[in-house]
Amino acid sequence: PLALDTLLPKVDCINNFTDNNVVNNLDTVLIKANEAGVTVFGSEEEQVRKGCVAAENIDYFELGKETGKIAARILNGEEAGKIPVSVITSSTPVANEEALKNFQITVPAEYADTITYLEAE
Repeated sequence: PLALDTLLPKVDCINNFTDNNVVNNLDTVLIKANEAGVTVFGSEEEQVRKGCVAAENIDYFELGKETGKIAARILNGEEAGKIPVSVITSSTPVANEEALKNFQITVPAEYADTITYLEAE
């Protein structure tokens, strides 16, 4: 909470990239950010359900498949440090309708049909 008190007056928004420290304290982050009028963007669906404005929802199933492929390469003798970084391209934009309204954010019409709107917990 003290770090948020220092941070929030200096930022326009917060973006969480599945950081465990932030996820474990997301309720506190959201309460303090909402009080300060600062939007919080997440990185996956559950964070949006908790109150983040939106996220490009990571597909954990696809991430697991890709991780398994890399693990198999390592088990077959490839050196882990020489395997290039993989990027998961399958994702879904999600948004929290209540949070959008609270921050008076309107999704542009050209994107409205691509977003899945989630209800808050």
